[in-house]
Amino acid sequence: MERLLDKIITDNYGHFIKTAKLAIKKRAIDPADLVHEIIEHLYTRDQDYINEIVRRGKMVSYIDRAIRLSVYSSSSLFFIKYMKFTAITCEFNAHLVDTYQTDYSKLIARENLDTLVQQLPTIERKALELYLLGYTYQELSRGTGIPLSYLYQTIKKAKQKIKI
Repeated sequence: MERLLDKIITDNYGHFIKTAKLAIKKRAIDPADLVHEIIEHLYTRDQDYINEIVRRGKMVSYIDRAIRLSVYSSSSLFFIKYMKFTAITCEFNAHLVDTYQTDYSKLIARENLDTLVQQLPTIERKALELYLLGYTYQELSRGTGIPLSYLYQTIKKAKQKIKI
């Protein structure tokens, strides 16, 4: 059945990209990112469940619906990862003061920190960036609608990975 799923995805890839473009509208998000998130999720789901959808001939409509739900559902991982954090980061960055420094050791330390942060997974990176900008867990939770405990664990994991 996995080969059949591969064929369905290959044959309808252009259609899925068009569906993603329509769902995303004019947001600065690559529709291929959305489609690939959905496809990756399909291959991690219970194989029997996916095989049943393929057997019934409903996979194209299933993927179309998953694309739309990922964009419009504020609790979907895609929405949190690409839309909510991006919007909040842009909003918070607009309020930042110019932070040019003349102390070269501080510039190098900041560059090293930036490099480590950029290597983190997207959700951890964006949460940590906002946290490092000085926003509290409560402010981030209110702004994103993400539970406080989830934000705390995400930022804690990110700090452990870069050892700060």
